[in-house]
Amino acid sequence: RDIFRLLRLTRPFVGAYATSLVALTAGSIAFLLIPNQLGRLIASLQSVEAGQGGKAAVDAAMTGAGLLALNGVAAIVYTFLTALVAERIVNGLRARLFSSLVNQRLDEHPPKALGQIASEFASDLSLVQDGLSTTLIDCVRHSLVTAGAFLALFLINFKMTLLALVGVGGVAGVILLFIRRSTASIMSIQRTRANVMSLLLEAASNAYIIQAYGRTGYMSARFNAALNEMFSRVWRQMLLLASMNPVCLVLFAAVMAGLGIYGLQQLRDAHLTIAMLISYFTFAALLVASMSQVGYLSGRLRQAGAILAKHDRMLALPIPADGAAGGSSAAARTVESTRRPFGFEV
Repeated sequence: RDIFRLLRLTRPFVGAYATSLVALTAGSIAFLLIPNQLGRLIASLQSVEAGQGGKAAVDAAMTGAGLLALNGVAAIVYTFLTALVAERIVNGLRARLFSSLVNQRLDEHPPKALGQIASEFASDLSLVQDGLSTTLIDCVRHSLVTAGAFLALFLINFKMTLLALVGVGGVAGVILLFIRRSTASIMSIQRTRANVMSLLLEAASNAYIIQAYGRTGYMSARFNAALNEMFSRVWRQMLLLASMNPVCLVLFAAVMAGLGIYGLQQLRDAHLTIAMLISYFTFAALLVASMSQVGYLSGRLRQAGAILAKHDRMLALPIPADGAAGGSSAAARTVESTRRPFGFEV
């Protein structure tokens, strides 16, 4: 539900995101063809060593380089488009929140509460923008690579892939545990960061009053306590993230060792060639790496959607169109203009 809440923001820009998806799919297909060329290249090096010429090795190397170049061009296209559209969406959210804030009744929300809302929104918006651009596109890209690598493994050797699934499932279970803890940790960090920003704004706007009443020490103690709490939460989050990859890599190494023993047996029985075995292990490495990234990035998307839900009430407030209450019609036109990814408005 949180991810769908985030994706609803992309509806006005479906053309740009569709173009990004086409480029992303082309780049992912090119990337998935590289392991086969790598297997061909390594297998053909034996003939080069025996003095039988290196045409096959050169062809494999040139094809691999071309596929890498195609993947790079596609990356430029979808990265630029998603970053541009995400900036337009976020500007629309800023305009809508600003209009909601200036049209609030002050007897319902004191200025201090409105300032806290604004500081929390500014702190949270970076995760929302990242979710609409880098995180979203990387999640789709790794999903395509995961599906493609999974299909390639079955085509190379069906029995070997069934054994790999057991090990990969165990690694994926561990990754999901890390992701759940990481999601809860990041949400708590965002709350403490918003508290720090709120205290900072409060002190900046009331500096003369704080000094006049001799409350400098009290405010400093409050601010230091908030900083210490934020550092403690960030420290635990960093330790969790630092432990995730090593633990998963150890489990992955155990899975690969078992597959290696089985693969050598298949090679002796002539069920696999050297090129097929190299391609298989390359695809297996891509599969595990992409699966871990899909889990992590989907967690980031859920975080961005959950953070967006915090501000649903303020963002959902109707904006008057009659120009009353401080020129809110201009803000409405600003929000409307952000729905177009390209073009100009005078």
